[in-house]
Amino acid sequence: MRSVIASGIAALLLAWAGLSHAAATEDSPLFWGVIPKDTPTYAIEVGNQPVIQGVFGVRGELGDPNQFKDLDGLTQITVVFDTPWEPYEVNTTKAQVALGAPELPGARLDRLRKGWQKSPYDIVDGRRVARADLELAAHAQEAAAKVHDRIYPAVTVQESASPSPEPGFMTLYGWHIAILVAAVLAMVVVLKGMVFR
Repeated sequence: MRSVIASGIAALLLAWAGLSHAAATEDSPLFWGVIPKDTPTYAIEVGNQPVIQGVFGVRGELGDPNQFKDLDGLTQITVVFDTPWEPYEVNTTKAQVALGAPELPGARLDRLRKGWQKSPYDIVDGRRVARADLELAAHAQEAAAKVHDRIYPAVTVQESASPSPEPGFMTLYGWHIAILVAAVLAMVVVLKGMVFR
């Protein structure tokens, strides 16, 4: 029984991990990372690095283009890369950052879906877990189930082909009749002893 349960759990775990991060996963804060769901993201160029999707933060708060324009060139800012499967941020100055066009609505969701699918990670119970670890866990469950089956083989219960017969009248009421007969005999003996003394 345990092996069946273990195999079932392993199969469910593998099936769940194979999903393409549908609605339930997308509702997880981990799916969106440190940049909240409805925060606009921008193409950002930091120094010589290629253009990436991200958002900049000023003193730990997420910013918008107006805040970015109001900063002077020496202000320390934090660029947060929008790659929640592999979180990364860079502290730099405004002078080294070029803020590009905002990402179109819906484009971030598509990009994050594709990024999570290409990444070596999955979201399981609100945590980032390596797919290799999920596969190892599934293999371990299968191996444990096989060992359990070898140690504790399944016991089959054989049922008889014909149903058991219904109990007869004597089976049901035999003891009642015997007690009644014994009581009548005891009364006869007592009455006989009283009358014929």
